Amino acid sequence: MAVGRKPYEQTHLKAMDDPYFNNYFHTFFRCIGDNDCFLSRFLEEDAIIQEKGVHEIRKIYPGGHDWNVWRPCFTDFAQMIFR
Repeated sequence: MAVGRKPYEQTHLKAMDDPYFNNYFHTFFRCIGDNDCFLSRFLEEDAIIQEKGVHEIRKIYPGGHDWNVWRPCFTDFAQMIFR
């Protein structure tokens, strides 16, 4: 549990209620490993993101919550924003 937060608190998703969000963030990229301890929460957030109509690009890589996932994730993200 994060300091000062209740378990499963998702206050970070409130930013998506702002209509400006979808216009400003042309690339909302999320990624996770298929064996990540936060995968269930990630999938729950998918439903919320779709419900709010946010244009999302998301990828699931083989692996857990570690650099074996984060490295290819960063590579893919960097290629998208620097094309």
